[in-house]
Amino acid sequence: MVAMDSDSILLGALQSSGKVVLPLFFPGGTVGGRPDAVPSSVSSSSIRAVAGLASVQEEAKIAHPIPMFSEAAAGLGHVNLYPESDGVLRREAPLVKYGGELYPSFATRLTMEYLGLKPEDLKFEPGVALTMGSLRAPLDAENKVAILFNGPQETIRVVPYASLMADKVSADFFKDKIVIIGLTASGASTQWVTPVAQGFSALEVAPNIIENILHQKFLTRPPWAERAELGLLAVMGLFIMLILPRLKALWGLVVSIVLAAALFGAGIYLFMNGQWLQVAYPMVLLLAGYLVIITKSFLVTEKGKELVEASAIETNKMLGLSFQGQGMLDIAFEKFRLCPLDDNMKDTLYNLALDFERKRQFSKAGAVLEHIASKDPKYKDVVAKAKMLKEASEGAVFGGVGGAKKEGTVMITGGSTKPTLGRYEIEKELGRGAMGVVYLGRDPKINRMVAIKTMMLEEGSDGESAKSVKERFFREAESAGTLNHPNIVRIFDAGDENDVAYIAMELLDGHDLVKYGQKDGLLPLDKALDYIATVADALDYAHAQGIVHRDIKPANI
Repeated sequence: MVAMDSDSILLGALQSSGKVVLPLFFPGGTVGGRPDAVPSSVSSSSIRAVAGLASVQEEAKIAHPIPMFSEAAAGLGHVNLYPESDGVLRREAPLVKYGGELYPSFATRLTMEYLGLKPEDLKFEPGVALTMGSLRAPLDAENKVAILFNGPQETIRVVPYASLMADKVSADFFKDKIVIIGLTASGASTQWVTPVAQGFSALEVAPNIIENILHQKFLTRPPWAERAELGLLAVMGLFIMLILPRLKALWGLVVSIVLAAALFGAGIYLFMNGQWLQVAYPMVLLLAGYLVIITKSFLVTEKGKELVEASAIETNKMLGLSFQGQGMLDIAFEKFRLCPLDDNMKDTLYNLALDFERKRQFSKAGAVLEHIASKDPKYKDVVAKAKMLKEASEGAVFGGVGGAKKEGTVMITGGSTKPTLGRYEIEKELGRGAMGVVYLGRDPKINRMVAIKTMMLEEGSDGESAKSVKERFFREAESAGTLNHPNIVRIFDAGDENDVAYIAMELLDGHDLVKYGQKDGLLPLDKALDYIATVADALDYAHAQGIVHRDIKPANI
Protein backbone atom coordinates (compact mmCIF):
# COMPACT_ATOMS: atom_id res chain seq x y z
CA MET A 1 0.00 0.00 0.00
CA VAL A 2 1.49 3.32 -1.10
CA ALA A 3 0.48 6.58 0.54
CA MET A 4 -0.49 9.30 -1.94
CA ASP A 5 0.69 12.90 -1.53
CA SER A 6 -2.47 14.67 -2.75
CA ASP A 7 -1.04 18.17 -2.39
CA SER A 8 1.98 17.26 -4.56
CA ILE A 9 -0.27 15.72 -7.19
CA LEU A 10 -2.51 18.80 -7.26
CA LEU A 11 0.49 21.12 -7.38
CA GLY A 12 1.94 19.20 -10.29
CA ALA A 13 -1.38 19.38 -12.15
CA LEU A 14 -1.58 23.13 -11.60
CA GLN A 15 1.95 23.70 -12.79
CA SER A 16 1.61 21.48 -15.86
CA SER A 17 -1.64 23.12 -16.95
CA GLY A 18 -0.79 26.75 -16.30
CA LYS A 19 -4.41 27.71 -16.99
CA VAL A 20 -6.13 26.89 -13.71
CA VAL A 21 -7.90 29.66 -11.81
CA LEU A 22 -8.43 29.00 -8.11
CA PRO A 23 -11.10 30.54 -5.90
CA LEU A 24 -10.63 32.76 -2.90
CA PHE A 25 -13.28 33.76 -0.41
CA PHE A 26 -14.10 36.72 1.81
CA PRO A 27 -15.64 35.34 5.02
CA GLY A 28 -17.03 38.70 6.08
CA GLY A 29 -16.41 40.84 9.15
CA THR A 30 -16.53 44.50 10.09
CA VAL A 31 -14.62 46.73 7.72
CA GLY A 32 -12.15 48.99 9.51
CA GLY A 33 -8.64 48.93 10.83
CA ARG A 34 -5.70 47.38 9.08
CA PRO A 35 -6.53 44.21 7.12
CA ASP A 36 -4.27 41.16 7.23
CA ALA A 37 -1.45 41.15 4.70
CA VAL A 38 -1.66 38.67 1.86
CA PRO A 39 1.16 36.84 0.03
CA SER A 40 2.35 38.32 -3.21
CA SER A 41 1.05 35.23 -5.03
CA VAL A 42 -2.45 36.34 -3.94
CA SER A 43 -2.10 40.11 -4.40
CA SER A 44 -0.75 39.56 -7.92
CA SER A 45 -4.31 38.73 -9.00
CA SER A 46 -5.62 42.16 -7.88
CA ILE A 47 -5.58 45.61 -9.38
CA ARG A 48 -4.92 48.89 -7.61
CA ALA A 49 -8.11 50.48 -6.24
CA VAL A 50 -9.03 54.01 -7.30
CA ALA A 51 -9.22 56.45 -4.41
CA GLY A 52 -12.68 57.31 -3.06
CA LEU A 53 -14.47 54.13 -4.24
CA ALA A 54 -17.04 54.05 -1.47
CA SER A 55 -19.61 52.21 -3.61
CA VAL A 56 -17.41 49.18 -4.33
CA GLN A 57 -18.14 46.09 -2.23
CA GLU A 58 -15.48 45.98 0.52
CA GLU A 59 -14.51 43.09 2.79
CA ALA A 60 -12.47 42.89 6.03
CA LYS A 61 -11.15 39.33 5.89
CA ILE A 62 -9.86 37.03 3.19
CA ALA A 63 -9.44 33.25 2.85
CA HIS A 64 -7.10 32.27 0.01
CA PRO A 65 -5.34 29.10 -1.21
CA ILE A 66 -2.01 28.17 0.35
CA PRO A 67 0.86 30.09 -1.27
CA MET A 68 2.32 27.18 -3.27
CA PHE A 69 -1.06 26.64 -4.98
CA SER A 70 -1.56 30.38 -5.51
CA GLU A 71 1.87 30.62 -7.20
CA ALA A 72 1.13 27.65 -9.48
CA ALA A 73 -2.36 28.89 -10.45
CA ALA A 74 -2.95 31.14 -13.43
CA GLY A 75 -4.89 33.49 -11.16
CA LEU A 76 -7.33 33.85 -8.28
CA GLY A 77 -10.91 35.07 -8.22
CA HIS A 78 -13.40 35.53 -5.38
CA VAL A 79 -16.51 33.34 -5.24
CA ASN A 80 -18.61 35.60 -3.00
CA LEU A 81 -22.20 36.19 -4.11
CA TYR A 82 -24.33 39.03 -2.79
CA PRO A 83 -28.13 38.48 -2.92
CA GLU A 84 -30.59 41.39 -2.73
CA SER A 85 -32.52 42.30 0.42
CA ASP A 86 -35.30 39.89 -0.59
CA GLY A 87 -32.83 36.99 -0.76
CA VAL A 88 -32.85 36.75 -4.57
CA LEU A 89 -29.52 36.71 -6.43
CA ARG A 90 -29.70 39.16 -9.31
CA ARG A 91 -26.27 40.79 -9.49
CA GLU A 92 -22.58 39.93 -9.19
CA ALA A 93 -19.71 42.03 -7.81
CA PRO A 94 -17.00 41.72 -10.51
CA LEU A 95 -14.57 43.52 -8.19
CA VAL A 96 -14.31 43.41 -4.41
CA LYS A 97 -12.09 45.77 -2.42
CA TYR A 98 -9.75 44.36 0.20
CA GLY A 99 -6.79 46.19 1.72
CA GLY A 100 -6.68 48.84 -0.95
CA GLU A 101 -6.76 46.30 -3.77
CA LEU A 102 -9.59 45.16 -6.06
CA TYR A 103 -9.94 41.42 -6.52
CA PRO A 104 -11.85 40.19 -9.59
CA SER A 105 -14.64 37.67 -9.25
CA PHE A 106 -14.12 34.03 -10.18
CA ALA A 107 -16.18 34.46 -13.35
CA THR A 108 -14.26 37.63 -14.30
CA ARG A 109 -10.89 35.93 -13.72
CA LEU A 110 -11.87 32.89 -15.80
CA THR A 111 -12.96 35.20 -18.63
CA MET A 112 -9.63 37.06 -18.43
CA GLU A 113 -7.73 33.76 -18.59
CA TYR A 114 -9.84 32.62 -21.53
CA LEU A 115 -9.02 35.90 -23.33
CA GLY A 116 -5.37 35.82 -22.27
CA LEU A 117 -5.58 38.98 -20.19
CA LYS A 118 -3.66 39.99 -17.07
CA PRO A 119 -4.99 42.08 -14.16
CA GLU A 120 -3.21 45.12 -15.51
CA ASP A 121 -5.21 44.74 -18.74
CA LEU A 122 -8.45 45.52 -16.94
CA LYS A 123 -9.91 48.99 -17.23
CA PHE A 124 -12.23 49.91 -14.39
CA GLU A 125 -14.58 52.88 -14.85
CA PRO A 126 -16.55 53.20 -11.59
CA GLY A 127 -20.30 53.21 -12.18
CA VAL A 128 -19.80 52.82 -15.92
CA ALA A 129 -18.08 49.61 -17.05
CA LEU A 130 -15.32 47.08 -16.51
CA THR A 131 -13.41 46.68 -19.77
CA MET A 132 -11.59 43.41 -20.56
CA GLY A 133 -9.83 43.91 -23.87
CA SER A 134 -12.55 44.42 -26.44
CA LEU A 135 -15.33 43.32 -24.06
CA ARG A 136 -17.21 45.56 -21.68
CA ALA A 137 -19.28 44.62 -18.63
CA PRO A 138 -21.66 47.50 -17.75
CA LEU A 139 -21.68 48.50 -14.08
CA ASP A 140 -24.47 50.04 -12.04
CA ALA A 141 -24.11 52.70 -9.36
CA GLU A 142 -22.91 50.07 -6.87
CA ASN A 143 -20.35 48.76 -9.39
CA LYS A 144 -22.19 45.48 -9.84
CA VAL A 145 -23.27 43.60 -12.95
CA ALA A 146 -26.84 42.39 -13.40
CA ILE A 147 -26.84 38.68 -14.25
CA LEU A 148 -28.86 37.62 -17.29
CA PHE A 149 -29.54 33.96 -16.52
CA ASN A 150 -29.82 31.74 -19.56
CA GLY A 151 -32.35 29.43 -17.94
CA PRO A 152 -32.93 27.13 -14.95
CA GLN A 153 -30.50 24.60 -13.55
CA GLU A 154 -28.30 22.69 -16.01
CA THR A 155 -29.15 24.98 -18.92
CA ILE A 156 -25.36 25.05 -19.25
CA ARG A 157 -24.35 21.40 -19.31
CA VAL A 158 -23.19 19.78 -16.09
CA VAL A 159 -21.08 16.61 -16.31
CA PRO A 160 -21.19 14.37 -13.21
CA TYR A 161 -17.80 13.37 -11.82
CA ALA A 162 -18.83 9.69 -11.86
CA SER A 163 -19.55 9.82 -15.59
CA LEU A 164 -16.17 11.36 -16.24
CA MET A 165 -14.33 8.73 -14.20
CA ALA A 166 -16.28 5.97 -15.95
CA ASP A 167 -15.14 7.32 -19.36
CA LYS A 168 -18.70 8.05 -20.35
CA VAL A 169 -17.62 11.51 -21.53
CA SER A 170 -14.79 11.98 -24.00
CA ALA A 171 -11.91 14.28 -23.05
CA ASP A 172 -12.39 16.05 -26.38
CA PHE A 173 -15.68 17.35 -25.07
CA PHE A 174 -13.80 19.80 -22.85
CA LYS A 175 -11.41 21.02 -25.53
CA ASP A 176 -11.34 24.82 -25.99
CA LYS A 177 -13.94 25.25 -23.26
CA ILE A 178 -13.94 26.93 -19.88
CA VAL A 179 -14.37 24.06 -17.40
CA ILE A 180 -15.47 24.77 -13.83
CA ILE A 181 -15.05 22.05 -11.23
CA GLY A 182 -17.15 22.10 -8.06
CA LEU A 183 -20.13 20.79 -6.11
CA THR A 184 -23.72 21.07 -7.30
CA ALA A 185 -25.59 18.71 -4.97
CA SER A 186 -28.06 20.57 -2.73
CA GLY A 187 -26.68 19.03 0.43
CA ALA A 188 -23.06 19.80 -0.41
CA SER A 189 -23.21 23.27 -1.95
CA THR A 190 -24.97 26.56 -1.29
CA GLN A 191 -28.23 26.89 -3.21
CA TRP A 192 -29.36 30.33 -4.33
CA VAL A 193 -32.74 31.76 -5.21
CA THR A 194 -32.59 33.41 -8.63
CA PRO A 195 -35.20 34.97 -10.91
CA VAL A 196 -35.26 31.75 -12.99
CA ALA A 197 -34.97 29.01 -10.34
CA GLN A 198 -35.23 28.40 -6.60
CA GLY A 199 -32.28 26.07 -6.07
CA PHE A 200 -29.45 27.42 -8.18
CA SER A 201 -26.00 26.12 -7.17
CA ALA A 202 -23.12 28.58 -6.86
CA LEU A 203 -21.16 26.54 -9.41
CA GLU A 204 -23.79 27.30 -12.08
CA VAL A 205 -23.86 31.04 -11.44
CA ALA A 206 -20.33 31.65 -12.80
CA PRO A 207 -20.98 30.08 -16.25
CA ASN A 208 -23.98 32.40 -16.75
CA ILE A 209 -21.84 35.46 -15.93
CA ILE A 210 -19.04 34.28 -18.25
CA GLU A 211 -21.53 33.68 -21.04
CA ASN A 212 -22.90 37.23 -20.52
CA ILE A 213 -19.44 38.76 -20.85
CA LEU A 214 -18.25 36.69 -23.80
CA HIS A 215 -21.44 37.23 -25.81
CA GLN A 216 -21.94 40.76 -24.50
CA LYS A 217 -25.46 39.89 -23.32
CA PHE A 218 -26.15 41.96 -20.25
CA LEU A 219 -29.20 42.90 -18.27
CA THR A 220 -28.79 46.64 -18.09
CA ARG A 221 -30.84 49.54 -16.86
CA PRO A 222 -31.37 51.85 -19.84
CA PRO A 223 -30.78 55.54 -19.10
CA TRP A 224 -34.48 56.27 -19.59
CA ALA A 225 -35.61 53.44 -17.22
CA GLU A 226 -36.26 55.61 -14.17
CA ARG A 227 -38.28 58.16 -16.13
CA ALA A 228 -40.24 55.39 -17.82
CA GLU A 229 -41.02 53.73 -14.49
CA LEU A 230 -42.22 57.03 -12.98
CA GLY A 231 -44.30 57.62 -16.10
CA LEU A 232 -45.88 54.17 -15.85
CA LEU A 233 -46.71 54.79 -12.20
CA ALA A 234 -48.30 58.12 -13.15
CA VAL A 235 -50.31 56.52 -15.98
CA MET A 236 -51.55 53.75 -13.69
CA GLY A 237 -52.46 56.29 -11.04
CA LEU A 238 -54.45 58.41 -13.51
CA PHE A 239 -56.17 55.31 -14.86
CA ILE A 240 -57.17 54.25 -11.33
CA MET A 241 -58.38 57.71 -10.31
CA LEU A 242 -60.06 58.97 -13.50
CA ILE A 243 -60.99 56.07 -15.77
CA LEU A 244 -61.50 52.91 -13.72
CA PRO A 245 -64.27 54.34 -11.47
CA ARG A 246 -66.27 55.28 -14.60
CA LEU A 247 -66.09 51.81 -16.18
CA LYS A 248 -68.59 49.07 -15.54
CA ALA A 249 -67.35 46.09 -13.56
CA LEU A 250 -66.75 43.85 -16.60
CA TRP A 251 -65.03 46.51 -18.68
CA GLY A 252 -62.95 47.59 -15.69
CA LEU A 253 -61.73 44.02 -15.28
CA VAL A 254 -61.02 43.63 -19.03
CA VAL A 255 -59.10 46.91 -19.33
CA SER A 256 -57.13 46.20 -16.14
CA ILE A 257 -56.16 42.75 -17.41
CA VAL A 258 -55.11 44.19 -20.78
CA LEU A 259 -52.96 46.84 -19.09
CA ALA A 260 -51.38 44.30 -16.74
CA ALA A 261 -50.68 41.96 -19.68
CA ALA A 262 -49.16 44.84 -21.67
CA LEU A 263 -46.89 45.80 -18.77
CA PHE A 264 -45.84 42.21 -18.19
CA GLY A 265 -45.24 41.62 -21.91
CA ALA A 266 -43.20 44.79 -22.25
CA GLY A 267 -41.10 43.82 -19.23
CA ILE A 268 -40.46 40.33 -20.65
CA TYR A 269 -39.61 41.71 -24.10
CA LEU A 270 -37.11 44.20 -22.68
CA PHE A 271 -35.68 41.54 -20.38
CA MET A 272 -35.09 39.19 -23.29
CA ASN A 273 -33.25 42.02 -25.01
CA GLY A 274 -31.04 42.69 -21.98
CA GLN A 275 -32.88 45.75 -20.65
CA TRP A 276 -34.32 45.76 -17.16
CA LEU A 277 -37.40 47.87 -16.55
CA GLN A 278 -39.16 47.54 -13.19
CA VAL A 279 -42.74 46.90 -14.31
CA ALA A 280 -43.62 45.12 -11.07
CA TYR A 281 -44.35 48.38 -9.25
CA PRO A 282 -46.86 49.72 -11.82
CA MET A 283 -48.49 46.26 -11.90
CA VAL A 284 -48.77 46.18 -8.12
CA LEU A 285 -50.21 49.71 -8.16
CA LEU A 286 -52.72 48.65 -10.82
CA LEU A 287 -53.74 45.56 -8.84
CA ALA A 288 -54.00 47.47 -5.56
CA GLY A 289 -55.95 50.29 -7.20
CA TYR A 290 -58.31 47.87 -8.90
CA LEU A 291 -58.97 46.07 -5.62
CA VAL A 292 -59.56 49.37 -3.81
CA ILE A 293 -61.96 50.66 -6.48
CA ILE A 294 -63.83 47.36 -6.69
CA THR A 295 -64.04 47.11 -2.89
CA LYS A 296 -65.28 50.68 -2.64
CA SER A 297 -67.82 50.09 -5.40
CA PHE A 298 -68.95 46.91 -3.68
CA LEU A 299 -69.36 48.65 -0.34
CA VAL A 300 -71.23 51.58 -1.89
CA THR A 301 -73.46 49.17 -3.81
CA GLU A 302 -74.11 47.13 -0.68
CA LYS A 303 -74.93 50.31 1.23
CA GLY A 304 -77.30 51.29 -1.55
CA LYS A 305 -78.86 47.85 -1.43
CA GLU A 306 -79.33 48.18 2.30
CA LEU A 307 -81.10 51.51 1.82
CA VAL A 308 -83.24 50.05 -0.96
CA GLU A 309 -84.01 46.99 1.13
CA ALA A 310 -84.92 49.17 4.11
CA SER A 311 -87.20 51.23 1.88
CA ALA A 312 -88.71 48.07 0.38
CA ILE A 313 -89.30 46.61 3.84
CA GLU A 314 -91.10 49.76 4.99
CA THR A 315 -93.11 49.82 1.76
CA ASN A 316 -94.15 46.18 2.14
CA LYS A 317 -95.10 46.79 5.76
CA MET A 318 -97.24 49.82 4.89
CA LEU A 319 -98.88 47.96 2.00
CA GLY A 320 -99.56 44.99 4.26
CA LEU A 321 -101.20 47.21 6.88
CA SER A 322 -103.25 48.88 4.16
CA PHE A 323 -104.45 45.55 2.76
CA GLN A 324 -105.18 44.31 6.27
CA GLY A 325 -107.29 47.37 6.95
CA GLN A 326 -109.24 46.70 3.75
CA GLY A 327 -109.84 43.10 4.75
CA MET A 328 -107.52 41.65 2.08
CA LEU A 329 -105.74 39.49 4.61
CA ASP A 330 -104.11 37.05 2.17
CA ILE A 331 -102.34 39.84 0.30
CA ALA A 332 -101.42 41.47 3.59
CA PHE A 333 -99.76 38.24 4.73
CA GLU A 334 -97.78 38.06 1.47
CA LYS A 335 -96.44 41.57 2.07
CA PHE A 336 -95.62 40.92 5.73
CA ARG A 337 -93.68 37.78 4.82
CA LEU A 338 -91.25 39.99 2.87
CA CYS A 339 -90.33 41.89 6.03
CA PRO A 340 -87.78 40.84 8.68
CA LEU A 341 -89.47 39.12 11.61
CA ASP A 342 -88.56 41.57 14.37
CA ASP A 343 -90.62 42.17 17.51
CA ASN A 344 -92.77 44.81 15.85
CA MET A 345 -93.53 42.52 12.91
CA LYS A 346 -94.39 39.66 15.30
CA ASP A 347 -97.04 41.87 16.87
CA THR A 348 -98.36 42.83 13.44
CA LEU A 349 -98.54 39.21 12.28
CA TYR A 350 -100.19 38.13 15.52
CA ASN A 351 -102.93 40.71 14.93
CA LEU A 352 -103.25 39.44 11.36
CA ALA A 353 -103.75 35.90 12.71
CA LEU A 354 -106.51 37.24 14.97
CA ASP A 355 -108.19 38.83 11.94
CA PHE A 356 -108.03 35.51 10.09
CA GLU A 357 -109.49 33.81 13.17
CA ARG A 358 -112.33 36.31 13.39
CA LYS A 359 -113.21 35.46 9.81
CA ARG A 360 -113.06 31.77 10.73
CA GLN A 361 -110.16 31.20 8.34
CA PHE A 362 -108.50 29.02 10.93
CA SER A 363 -105.98 27.29 8.68
CA LYS A 364 -104.67 30.64 7.47
CA ALA A 365 -104.56 32.00 11.00
CA GLY A 366 -102.57 28.91 11.99
CA ALA A 367 -100.18 29.46 9.07
CA VAL A 368 -99.46 33.00 10.27
CA LEU A 369 -98.80 31.79 13.80
CA GLU A 370 -96.57 28.99 12.52
CA HIS A 371 -94.59 31.60 10.58
CA ILE A 372 -94.01 33.47 13.84
CA ALA A 373 -93.20 30.23 15.68
CA SER A 374 -90.58 29.29 13.08
CA LYS A 375 -88.52 32.26 14.30
CA ASP A 376 -89.65 32.60 17.91
CA PRO A 377 -91.69 29.66 19.29
CA LYS A 378 -91.80 31.33 22.71
CA TYR A 379 -93.63 34.39 21.44
CA LYS A 380 -96.91 34.69 23.35
CA ASP A 381 -99.08 31.60 22.84
CA VAL A 382 -98.35 31.03 19.14
CA VAL A 383 -97.60 27.31 19.44
CA ALA A 384 -100.66 26.41 21.50
CA LYS A 385 -102.93 28.71 19.51
CA ALA A 386 -101.67 27.34 16.19
CA LYS A 387 -102.42 23.81 17.40
CA MET A 388 -105.93 24.83 18.46
CA LEU A 389 -106.58 26.54 15.13
CA LYS A 390 -105.38 23.47 13.26
CA GLU A 391 -107.92 21.38 15.12
CA ALA A 392 -110.54 24.02 14.43
CA SER A 393 -109.79 23.91 10.71
CA GLU A 394 -110.32 20.15 10.82
CA GLY A 395 -113.85 20.55 12.18
CA ALA A 396 -113.66 20.69 15.99
CA VAL A 397 -115.85 23.18 17.88
CA PHE A 398 -114.56 24.89 21.02
CA GLY A 399 -116.11 26.57 23.99
CA GLY A 400 -118.91 24.07 24.51
CA VAL A 401 -121.17 25.56 21.83
CA GLY A 402 -122.35 22.87 19.46
CA GLY A 403 -120.87 19.49 18.81
CA ALA A 404 -120.17 18.53 15.22
CA LYS A 405 -119.63 20.88 12.33
CA LYS A 406 -123.17 20.39 11.07
CA GLU A 407 -124.58 21.80 14.29
CA GLY A 408 -123.02 25.24 13.93
CA THR A 409 -122.12 27.76 11.27
CA VAL A 410 -119.78 29.92 13.39
CA MET A 411 -117.10 28.61 15.72
CA ILE A 412 -116.95 30.24 19.13
CA THR A 413 -113.67 29.36 20.80
CA GLY A 414 -114.20 31.03 24.13
CA GLY A 415 -110.94 32.95 23.74
CA SER A 416 -110.22 36.65 23.66
CA THR A 417 -110.79 36.84 19.93
CA LYS A 418 -114.40 36.99 18.77
CA PRO A 419 -115.38 35.44 15.42
CA THR A 420 -116.88 37.70 12.79
CA LEU A 421 -119.30 37.50 9.92
CA GLY A 422 -118.73 40.34 7.55
CA ARG A 423 -118.26 43.30 9.81
CA TYR A 424 -120.29 41.82 12.66
CA GLU A 425 -118.71 40.37 15.77
CA ILE A 426 -120.43 37.23 17.04
CA GLU A 427 -121.25 37.41 20.73
CA LYS A 428 -123.16 34.19 21.35
CA GLU A 429 -125.70 31.78 19.94
CA LEU A 430 -129.41 32.73 20.26
CA GLY A 431 -131.13 29.76 18.69
CA ARG A 432 -131.18 27.10 16.02
CA GLY A 433 -133.43 26.34 13.14
CA ALA A 434 -133.72 23.79 10.37
CA MET A 435 -131.45 25.72 8.02
CA GLY A 436 -128.95 27.25 10.41
CA VAL A 437 -128.21 29.08 13.62
CA VAL A 438 -129.14 32.53 14.88
CA TYR A 439 -126.40 34.46 16.72
CA LEU A 440 -126.26 37.63 18.75
CA GLY A 441 -123.96 40.00 16.91
CA ARG A 442 -122.60 43.53 17.24
CA ASP A 443 -121.95 46.06 14.55
CA PRO A 444 -118.64 47.63 15.77
CA LYS A 445 -119.04 50.70 13.57
CA ILE A 446 -122.21 51.95 15.27
CA ASN A 447 -122.15 49.66 18.32
CA ARG A 448 -125.58 48.21 17.48
CA MET A 449 -126.63 44.74 18.59
CA VAL A 450 -128.23 42.65 15.87
CA ALA A 451 -129.56 39.16 15.36
CA ILE A 452 -127.66 37.27 12.69
CA LYS A 453 -129.42 34.44 10.93
CA THR A 454 -126.97 32.08 9.24
CA MET A 455 -127.22 29.24 6.81
CA MET A 456 -124.51 26.71 5.91
CA LEU A 457 -124.84 24.21 3.10
CA GLU A 458 -124.69 20.54 3.97
CA GLU A 459 -121.37 18.86 3.23
CA GLY A 460 -121.44 16.99 -0.01
CA SER A 461 -124.00 19.26 -1.63
CA ASP A 462 -123.55 19.66 -5.34
CA GLY A 463 -122.87 23.04 -6.87
CA GLU A 464 -126.31 23.58 -8.40
CA SER A 465 -128.11 22.68 -5.17
CA ALA A 466 -125.93 24.96 -3.11
CA LYS A 467 -126.44 27.79 -5.56
CA SER A 468 -130.23 27.33 -5.49
CA VAL A 469 -130.43 27.28 -1.69
CA LYS A 470 -128.23 30.36 -1.40
CA GLU A 471 -130.27 32.26 -3.99
CA ARG A 472 -133.49 31.43 -2.12
CA PHE A 473 -131.95 32.58 1.14
CA PHE A 474 -130.92 35.92 -0.29
CA ARG A 475 -134.30 36.39 -2.02
CA GLU A 476 -135.84 36.09 1.44
CA ALA A 477 -133.48 38.73 2.73
CA GLU A 478 -134.14 40.97 -0.26
CA SER A 479 -137.90 40.65 0.12
CA ALA A 480 -137.87 41.29 3.83
CA GLY A 481 -135.52 44.21 3.35
CA THR A 482 -138.12 46.09 1.29
CA LEU A 483 -140.69 45.98 4.11
CA ASN A 484 -141.03 48.79 6.63
CA HIS A 485 -143.70 47.99 9.23
CA PRO A 486 -143.63 48.24 13.03
CA ASN A 487 -144.65 44.61 13.38
CA ILE A 488 -142.11 43.23 10.88
CA VAL A 489 -138.46 42.71 11.86
CA ARG A 490 -136.15 45.11 9.96
CA ILE A 491 -133.30 43.73 7.79
CA PHE A 492 -130.02 45.64 8.05
CA ASP A 493 -127.59 43.64 5.95
CA ALA A 494 -127.01 40.34 4.14
CA GLY A 495 -123.97 38.58 2.76
CA ASP A 496 -121.93 35.41 2.61
CA GLU A 497 -118.47 34.53 3.83
CA ASN A 498 -116.60 31.23 3.67
CA ASP A 499 -119.67 29.22 2.63
CA VAL A 500 -121.83 30.80 5.34
CA ALA A 501 -124.72 33.01 4.23
CA TYR A 502 -126.07 35.43 6.79
CA ILE A 503 -128.76 38.06 7.34
CA ALA A 504 -128.29 40.79 9.96
CA MET A 505 -131.65 41.86 11.35
CA GLU A 506 -133.23 43.84 14.14
CA LEU A 507 -132.67 42.35 17.60
CA LEU A 508 -135.91 42.15 19.65
CA ASP A 509 -136.31 41.63 23.37
CA GLY A 510 -138.77 39.01 24.61
CA HIS A 511 -139.72 35.54 23.44
CA ASP A 512 -141.82 33.77 20.82
CA LEU A 513 -145.40 32.45 21.30
CA VAL A 514 -144.50 28.76 21.45
CA LYS A 515 -145.19 28.46 25.20
CA TYR A 516 -148.68 29.97 24.75
CA GLY A 517 -149.63 27.04 22.56
CA GLN A 518 -149.40 24.66 25.52
CA LYS A 519 -152.54 23.71 27.54
CA ASP A 520 -151.08 25.17 30.68
CA GLY A 521 -150.05 28.42 29.06
CA LEU A 522 -152.98 29.51 26.90
CA LEU A 523 -153.56 33.22 26.46
CA PRO A 524 -156.80 34.92 27.40
CA LEU A 525 -159.12 35.29 24.44
CA ASP A 526 -158.86 39.06 24.21
CA LYS A 527 -155.03 38.90 24.34
CA ALA A 528 -154.94 36.14 21.71
CA LEU A 529 -157.25 38.17 19.44
CA ASP A 530 -155.03 41.23 19.92
CA TYR A 531 -151.90 39.26 18.88
CA ILE A 532 -153.76 37.79 15.88
CA ALA A 533 -154.87 41.24 14.79
CA THR A 534 -151.32 42.57 15.10
CA VAL A 535 -149.89 39.69 13.04
CA ALA A 536 -152.72 39.99 10.51
CA ASP A 537 -151.94 43.69 10.08
CA ALA A 538 -148.29 42.90 9.37
CA LEU A 539 -149.23 40.12 6.93
CA ASP A 540 -151.70 42.40 5.19
CA TYR A 541 -148.91 44.94 4.68
CA ALA A 542 -146.60 42.25 3.35
CA HIS A 543 -149.30 40.90 1.03
CA ALA A 544 -149.87 44.39 -0.25
CA GLN A 545 -146.19 44.46 -1.16
CA GLY A 546 -146.56 41.16 -3.00
CA ILE A 547 -144.77 39.09 -0.34
CA VAL A 548 -146.15 35.87 1.17
CA HIS A 549 -144.58 34.54 4.38
CA ARG A 550 -145.56 30.86 4.00
CA ASP A 551 -144.32 29.86 7.45
CA ILE A 552 -146.55 31.52 10.03
CA LYS A 553 -146.27 29.68 13.36
CA PRO A 554 -145.88 30.55 17.05
CA ALA A 555 -142.09 30.03 16.85
CA ASN A 556 -141.82 32.83 14.24
CA ILE A 557 -143.93 35.35 16.23
